[in-house]
Amino acid sequence: MTVVREATLNVPHVASTASPTTGIFRRGQGRDGVTLLQSEDGLKIDIHVSLKQNSNMVETAKAIQIAVTDAVDQIIGVNIQTVDVHVENITFKNDDA
Repeated sequence: MTVVREATLNVPHVASTASPTTGIFRRGQGRDGVTLLQSEDGLKIDIHVSLKQNSNMVETAKAIQIAVTDAVDQIIGVNIQTVDVHVENITFKNDDA
């Protein structure tokens, strides 16, 4: 989880990881905005993020997928099946968060 979270936070335009706002993950199954599920086919990763204002969501999500895939491959060496990025919020300069 730490590798995934750090790789995500190093992507430009990512303000923070975020708690999921919908679905079953609301009940605390995801820690720090990251949920991992190991299967026979590989690791499934769900990442929930808050982006900075004026971010291109599609480009940033793709950059997160690439950064996480590369980091997990290089540091852990585990096969990744999916990296799903969920934008939960947009953080504006005048936001306190």
